[in-house]
Amino acid sequence: MATKYILLAIVATGMFLFMQAGLAVDCVEDWSCTIWAPCVNNHQSRLCTDRNGCGTTNNMPPVVQECQQVPVCGNLVCESGESSSNCQIDCGKPAPSLPSASVSLGIKNPTAHTWFYNESSADLWNELAQIRIANDGAEDITLFTITLKASGSGNDATDINKIEIYADLNNDGSVGAGDIKIGAAQPAYNQDNGQTTIGLNYNIQKGDTKVFLVAYVMKPAAPAGATYEFTVTNIKAVGKTTGSLFSINGLPITSATKTIVTPPAPQPPQQLVCTGLPSLSFKPNPAKISQQVNAGISGLNNCIGWTATVVDENKVIACQAVLQNGMDGACQFNAPYTPGLYIYSVVVDENQNNVIDIGEITASKLNVILPNANSGETGEQNIAPPEKLINTPAVFTMPVQAQAQQAGQQPINAVLAVVAVIAAGSAAYYYSKARKQARKKRRSW
Repeated sequence: MATKYILLAIVATGMFLFMQAGLAVDCVEDWSCTIWAPCVNNHQSRLCTDRNGCGTTNNMPPVVQECQQVPVCGNLVCESGESSSNCQIDCGKPAPSLPSASVSLGIKNPTAHTWFYNESSADLWNELAQIRIANDGAEDITLFTITLKASGSGNDATDINKIEIYADLNNDGSVGAGDIKIGAAQPAYNQDNGQTTIGLNYNIQKGDTKVFLVAYVMKPAAPAGATYEFTVTNIKAVGKTTGSLFSINGLPITSATKTIVTPPAPQPPQQLVCTGLPSLSFKPNPAKISQQVNAGISGLNNCIGWTATVVDENKVIACQAVLQNGMDGACQFNAPYTPGLYIYSVVVDENQNNVIDIGEITASKLNVILPNANSGETGEQNIAPPEKLINTPAVFTMPVQAQAQQAGQQPINAVLAVVAVIAAGSAAYYYSKARKQARKKRRSW
């Protein structure tokens, strides 16, 4: 009997344990959370409980998270996101705006360079620094002063005439006609390696940037080998609204170095190279016997000072012309005293070797007629020159008339002309008389 009760107890215990195990397996978490607490230090929290009391946290939602703190104006705490401009009650009144500006070297700032005095082109202005000033403050400003500290081996008190400050309006790094001078100091410095402060007067609007040049005006006596430079130690400006005087940020800055050198030796004038095929023309053409003829010479380049010689086939000079402009010229001579077609050549010894080379000579024909004759044939212009003149010495013979004049004799041009006219008239007279006599004889037959 006792055994029977023991077995029943064992069975009951097993069934109880089995039921408890089944209940544990079937428990489902059911969480309920409060709203998030305010954001503090970019974190916030909440409370969460399991309505089923499963005793597990497998599906428990988060109870802490990061957050963006939203400032609350009026809690007397200047929080992140608040400022004097959007919450004066927490952060106080804004500080008063102050003028401000910064300085740097410009993009066209001169580099180290040399200089010498040139009497023929006295460029005494020497740019040593291009300065860029940016108005990054809250108001318009007016530049007030600039202070320079000289250095270098040259004597700044005796070698520099004056200092000039320019507004570099085209930002090219050099003083030009359109740039505005806004300050100057003369003398430049009172002592060698001294300091000078130059008054300025130039406005820069808020948010704007302007560029300026500092130039030395040298004296001609600055010695070779001397060097010059300076350091900008202070620039002061005034706020146009507040009237505040302040120093511009970004200093000191140092200029380029200038070295004086000995002027180069003067270069000899460039030797011109005479080129071109000379051209020859006559006016009038045809010409009457003994009539003055103008010989036009052209077709040349860079022949300033060269002599163009017009000669006949025997290299007897008709006339000569010095080419003043290097391109063309003219000379005159009297036509021959006998009618006919004459060849003249113009010679320009371009390479000055005293030889008539190909390309230095051109020929033209001049038609000479009697005073009472018709115009007749016009002479040809610019024909091939006589071959006997090519590659021969450029030595010419003076005409007989010129030789006679040099010997003190009277020129015979007019006499020869008269003789030629008389001879031609006499020949025509006797020729006409002979024809009349011949006609009379035929009638008598």
